[in-house]
Amino acid sequence: MSEHQCGGCGGCGSAQEPEPKLVPHPESKIKTVIGITSGKGGTGKSLVSGLLAAELSKRGKQVAILDADFLAPTAPELFELPQGLTNGATGIYTAISEGGVKLMSVSLLLESETENVTWHSPMMARILQQR
Repeated sequence: MSEHQCGGCGGCGSAQEPEPKLVPHPESKIKTVIGITSGKGGTGKSLVSGLLAAELSKRGKQVAILDADFLAPTAPELFELPQGLTNGATGIYTAISEGGVKLMSVSLLLESETENVTWHSPMMARILQQR
């Protein structure tokens, strides 16, 4: 067994914890994921995501957006979706635009559009990992 080298503890010798393996929900039908990212705000990530999703939907594809921007979630505004989500027997249902694009955004979980997200990083990470 080799010595643990995590890069942060200076080789403490402890057994390294394996990363948890995230598996899709059994009912998931996701075939392709396209990530739109940037290390800077105000670059048009939501706009690009929205335009791409709308075009793919027009071409007959089933499309959904996960707006994972916790500081400035604007995707619901692009599609003019009302605040809030629908609760169902098996969980929360995504909002659906007039063009058929499904959308999940942290802003839809808040009570009002002007409410700020004050969650800590670990909580945000857990939300993104939920199935």
